Amino acid sequence: MDSFPKIAIIGGGPAGLTLANILQKNSIPFSLFEHDASPNERNQGGTLDLHPKAGQAAFREAGLWDVFIQHARPESDVLKVVKQDGVVLWDGNMSQPPNLDGKNVHYDKTLASAVPGGRTDSWNLHFRDGSVEKDFDLIVGAEGAWSHTRKLLTDVEPFYSGITAIELWALDVDQSHPWMVDYVGRGSLFSFDADRAIQIQRIGDGSIRTYACLRVLEGFIKDCGIDWTQPDIARKELVERYYSDSAIELKQMILKSIDKLIPRPFYMLPVGIKWDPRLGVTLLGMLLI
Repeated sequence: MDSFPKIAIIGGGPAGLTLANILQKNSIPFSLFEHDASPNERNQGGTLDLHPKAGQAAFREAGLWDVFIQHARPESDVLKVVKQDGVVLWDGNMSQPPNLDGKNVHYDKTLASAVPGGRTDSWNLHFRDGSVEKDFDLIVGAEGAWSHTRKLLTDVEPFYSGITAIELWALDVDQSHPWMVDYVGRGSLFSFDADRAIQIQRIGDGSIRTYACLRVLEGFIKDCGIDWTQPDIARKELVERYYSDSAIELKQMILKSIDKLIPRPFYMLPVGIKWDPRLGVTLLGMLLI
């Protein structure tokens, strides 16, 4: 064996890329395989809450702290809580990366399976494009809740949480919807009710995302009768059916967030999921939540 184990990281999300930076900083070779065809193929999600002893500690170890500080939005932890009738229960607004070596990162690579390799305790990775990467000593699964790597450790699969959200985007809100900026505040706004909620979040790119959440059956998206491919009509029907008695500001957040609509059933792993250790395989990141 070489002086270092051969390491494969499956998934180029925050956890996988941070691990890759730590390995690179310490001159430990690795290969990272990411499903997306490029880092800019799709929007990369909302704001993350990174704590000092977890995500922030990892950034320090990866040598990314200065870059993190440049882009961090500490004000985004400001919280506003509103009842569905518009009464404000709490308003926190009232108080005042180095690039990875490109040869190690492989895009457009979706793992199909991992099987024992030719060497003792090694693994071969088979990808959906038919390619095979051989003889890894360690596989780090960092590809999210639907991880293929996790299947090497447990048969437990994600299950429907009972919650479906309609994600709505409003871009460049400082120019297009300054009232949203004033209403939501610097961080997040939550409004919870029986079997429904509206959660709103400021994003670092100047946009706001609104999540209209409902406790509904798993087939809601296709069975509810709303045509989600017609966003203008869908937003109006969503409000009329499920939020008609909500405060006007909350309804306007749904109706005026016109730049993108994404239906999202939420899936989860069982709380407290555990598995027996297996040599050469581990998991990292949000697939553990």
